[in-house]
Amino acid sequence: MHRLAILDDYQGVTFDYADWSGLQRSCAISVFREPFADTGRLPAALRDFNILCVMRERTALPAAVLRGLPRLELIVTTGAQNAAIDMEQAARQGITVCGTRAPGHAA
Repeated sequence: MHRLAILDDYQGVTFDYADWSGLQRSCAISVFREPFADTGRLPAALRDFNILCVMRERTALPAAVLRGLPRLELIVTTGAQNAAIDMEQAARQGITVCGTRAPGHAA
């Protein structure tokens, strides 16, 4: 089973904006509402997750953090891009990074 961490859902709306039921069959989903003010704590908190869903650019994922997440395979960010993710380090580790877009908007 995959482990999915949803970061920075400070308003507690994750399950209101999407139907997660299909994923819940194959993923254990954990929602982190409080921000990680210290990115040095991220590797320990997220080391067992292989998927991260990040809200905009609230939590930085620099190279040092990504290196501490050896199980990480996928990062999904709300929005088309996310400047807080070290894309070069993600590529070096073979982590797929993708974004979302609003329905009805052209790519």
